[in-house]
Amino acid sequence: MRYSVVKAFIPAFIGKFILNLIIVYSGVFLVDVIGDAVGITTDWLPVVISTILGVVVFIFMLKFDWQKYFGKYFTNSAKND
Repeated sequence: MRYSVVKAFIPAFIGKFILNLIIVYSGVFLVDVIGDAVGITTDWLPVVISTILGVVVFIFMLKFDWQKYFGKYFTNSAKND
């Protein structure tokens, strides 16, 4: 492909770094929100609750048939064109 490794690596690194910063700060914010909503002053229970919520969302994303759901929208728009 003859593309410079540096030209590919630097934007990829910056993008992953920013993505990870967003995820980390969202997690910190979520732990604070859950702690305030439940009324818990310790840090470990909101972390456990947010971890469980994250696992549930992750499992849902893997088990949900996205092609079946979005396929009907894309096939309908293709027929209309």
